[in-house]
Amino acid sequence: MGNPTRGTLRVAGELELDDCNAAFLWSDDSRFLAVPHFELRFGIWRRQRLVIIDFHELRAFASKATACYFQPESFEQGLLRAIREPSSARKPIAFEVPASLETSFRPFRDERWKEERAGRWSRVMHDCSERLRESGECPVPFVICEVMLLSARSPEGIFVWFICETTVAKQAVTAEDLALARSLLCNRAAQAGVPVAALASLEVDITSFEDVEAAGNTRTYVRQPSRQIPPPRGSRA
Repeated sequence: MGNPTRGTLRVAGELELDDCNAAFLWSDDSRFLAVPHFELRFGIWRRQRLVIIDFHELRAFASKATACYFQPESFEQGLLRAIREPSSARKPIAFEVPASLETSFRPFRDERWKEERAGRWSRVMHDCSERLRESGECPVPFVICEVMLLSARSPEGIFVWFICETTVAKQAVTAEDLALARSLLCNRAAQAGVPVAALASLEVDITSFEDVEAAGNTRTYVRQPSRQIPPPRGSRA
């Protein structure tokens, strides 16, 4: 047999990871993927770390331990079993996942994937908002929405503007209507896999094309958090 093969791992458009071995293994709940990843040490020796990818949070963790080769054997009920150096010493190792991710692993390419992850959740929230509008269930009569991220590297802090056609339509929306619209949006986003922490911090507000045009700068207006705008909720007629 030759050396373990090496290639690029691509999963459902979620992420891409090069220099991976083909001996990857999914957890039995399909949340985690374990894959041996090649790296060069001192630019000379090729070693592997065992990388675990969490597809609920879209994060990756690399084992602190290295080996010439790792061979994942089983990944059931939160326990990953693997063989270290399967062609020679064959040392069995095991990791409890996710518990051991904080002790035996370290974040892997986290900054890059934070940005990718945040951009993904922004697109998901926009799609969920559009589907909510098309369903006719939303009590807020918005015609478009604007999704913004208060942090460029985290899905937490998502802010959604519901933009109505006229100021009159906006003023007819009550605080209860806006709260219900947020709840309906959260339900759809949760079904689409948006992290719970992101939904817990989700903020929404309402404006109109007329208000935006009166402000003179469309993009500047809709990208201001609602806390900077006097909230009309509770004082609307």
